[in-house]
Amino acid sequence: MADFKLTPEQAKALRGLAPFSKDAVHKFTPPSFKKDVFPEELRPIFHLKPLSRAAKKDMVRKGLEMSKADEKDVDLDAVKDLIRPFITNIERLFDIGSQGFVEYRTDEDGTMSKDLFFSIPNTVINEVTDEMMLISGLKEPEALGLK
Repeated sequence: MADFKLTPEQAKALRGLAPFSKDAVHKFTPPSFKKDVFPEELRPIFHLKPLSRAAKKDMVRKGLEMSKADEKDVDLDAVKDLIRPFITNIERLFDIGSQGFVEYRTDEDGTMSKDLFFSIPNTVINEVTDEMMLISGLKEPEALGLK
């Protein structure tokens, strides 16, 4: 078959419907960083890989546990930490306190630094998690607008 290149619009529409190579990297800017509000220099880019099979199972299991548990019994940090190893880089993440850009750091195991990860506000982590679930094929058909 001849080479075929997707347009950015086609690629976006196919997220969650077509496979996403485990070795591919998806660059994602959380929707909270709206283009009409933030200049490009202040819109972070998260480099994401799709979840592994084991991480997908853990994510589904944690989701089921959360749906059955009281809110006070849910360890949100453990749930969020499932995606941390699949964030392979961050560009243009601005630190308001230091007035500078955050340098991407890793822990000894080569995954994103826990200190860095847990310094990112929940709103942004939730948006990154949603996108990662989408490229990993974990979104329900309703969420993809198919039902």
